[in-house]
Amino acid sequence: MSYVVWDLEAVRDPRVQWAKKIRPLDAALALNLCVPREALAAEGLPSAPCWRIVTMVMLALDDAYVPRKLARFIARDDAQETNLLRVFGGVVAPGDTLVDYNGRGFDMPLIEARLMHHAMPMPALFNRSLQDRYRGDRHIDLQDRLSNFGAGQFGGLDQWLQLIGMRGKGETKGS
Repeated sequence: MSYVVWDLEAVRDPRVQWAKKIRPLDAALALNLCVPREALAAEGLPSAPCWRIVTMVMLALDDAYVPRKLARFIARDDAQETNLLRVFGGVVAPGDTLVDYNGRGFDMPLIEARLMHHAMPMPALFNRSLQDRYRGDRHIDLQDRLSNFGAGQFGGLDQWLQLIGMRGKGETKGS
């Protein structure tokens, strides 16, 4: 089994209006987004269509965990974001397992929204083994796994990294 470990950062897309208070603020989730906590507390968290991708990093590993490809992108405009999505689709080979943190809650819905925005097909992302939260074998969302699929509190990735003696992104923000 081969893996693609990935993450993205996003900012609000000013072209898309959103209704405030879409869902209640979850403080732990806010720690993983590039949105000031004060703004989230006052306005709620915008849904996936309200964001655009500004950067993404992907590390593809073969079945022996040897790096196969490293890709990093910055998207300053729609053309660069389209290219970023195209490369994402090219890095993820058939049978790869995606590995992320809160990817099911934020990153994957955002990828799907941006594919829709750019009218880009990516059928490989729309299959049961990738989307099924409990039985799918092609998506490991570490937040899901570390919280027993939401039964426990999940905290931020930085907390889990500190627990095992690693450094997280600290004060780095996506904006």
